Amino acid sequence: MGRATRAGGGGERLLVVGWRTLTTAHLEELGCEVTWVMQPSEVAAARQSGFTGRIVTVTDHTSVEQLLAALARHGLTPEAFTAVGTDHEFALVATAAVTALSGVRGVGPRTAVLLRDKYAQKQALRAAGVHAADAAVVDDLAELLEPPLPFPVVVKPLLGASTQDTWALRERADVEALLKERGERRWGPWCVEEFMPGRELEMDGVVRDGEVVSLTVSRYLANLIALKDGALVGALHLDRAEHPRVYAQAEALVSRALDVLGHRDGVFHLEAFDQGDRLAFSECGGRTGGGLVREALEAKNGLALMREWARALAGLPFAGPAGPHSELCYGWVQLPAPLGRVESAPTAAELLELEGVVRATVDIAPGREMADLTTGSHIRGGRVLVGAPTEQDTERCLYQAAAWFADRVVVAPRG
Repeated sequence: MGRATRAGGGGERLLVVGWRTLTTAHLEELGCEVTWVMQPSEVAAARQSGFTGRIVTVTDHTSVEQLLAALARHGLTPEAFTAVGTDHEFALVATAAVTALSGVRGVGPRTAVLLRDKYAQKQALRAAGVHAADAAVVDDLAELLEPPLPFPVVVKPLLGASTQDTWALRERADVEALLKERGERRWGPWCVEEFMPGRELEMDGVVRDGEVVSLTVSRYLANLIALKDGALVGALHLDRAEHPRVYAQAEALVSRALDVLGHRDGVFHLEAFDQGDRLAFSECGGRTGGGLVREALEAKNGLALMREWARALAGLPFAGPAGPHSELCYGWVQLPAPLGRVESAPTAAELLELEGVVRATVDIAPGREMADLTTGSHIRGGRVLVGAPTEQDTERCLYQAAAWFADRVVVAPRG
């Protein structure tokens, strides 16, 4: 998180932007005085989780204007804090702007922009010799009728997340179909990227003083772009002893990428494509990963990523695993469900009775609408974490749990 040279911990005055339940206990156990910026609808959950500190409410925590105005309403200025931070993807740049205005510890604007903007990120890495997709920017999807890069290409928002509004276009006919679907919603700007082959990996861990001190590699069950075709969203932990080549390549890629991006202190979530002789960089965020990444790492290695995020924000050194190492292989999957109004769904307790399942949540309930799973990797009926003796066993259990759940969700007839 950047510019700290002072000792941290107790007595730190932290400004945290964006509510996340998992961070509460970790920040409070460090003895920090925390001011939390969140939306009014999140206040009740924050208090129920045990947070007793100051809460500052905003409509939009990604707005610099709203952050500064909200602080002013409480008689506060950015300089009142010793560090400013967030684990929210969309709040990173606004938080960095507040950091820069105050001169306190935190991610700076250059790094924040490179961690968010897909085009700027890839251009910086390619300029530094990192193997990454070529990219261009268009303002109008109609420009793809004469694309700036050869087909196939991937098109996405410059500042997006969760594979929303993201498409793989293989020929002109795909562009024509997309233009018909989008209508007036064709305006960007958009990032256009060279399509990269290879199985998609995710790499999660901790960086301190520019050194990668923890790294775990997982393989997505299917490349995330395949969710558009109905593929499951989930990942399988790769054991270092069984995948030495992948880990050696991952360590080199992550270290170089974080150095180029200027992300020296905190946590990271990086994605890449395994091309055998090398890894091709895809994207990198200065936050913890989604899905059940945090829970999977803690179950496998005893490493609490949110605890390490909190320690970095508080200016404290890397603590390392807080629990034992497990010999099981862990993986997670987001549970699919049919589109429509839910009439009934399995319970988390029922999911925990399935082979290998060690953690389960159900996010749908009777009366709620199940959204279209193909619109983004954040759409789900629930999630499970699986632990089993081998990668093959874990993957089998993940697919079994997903199929079992989908078969038992009942939605109202359409039409």
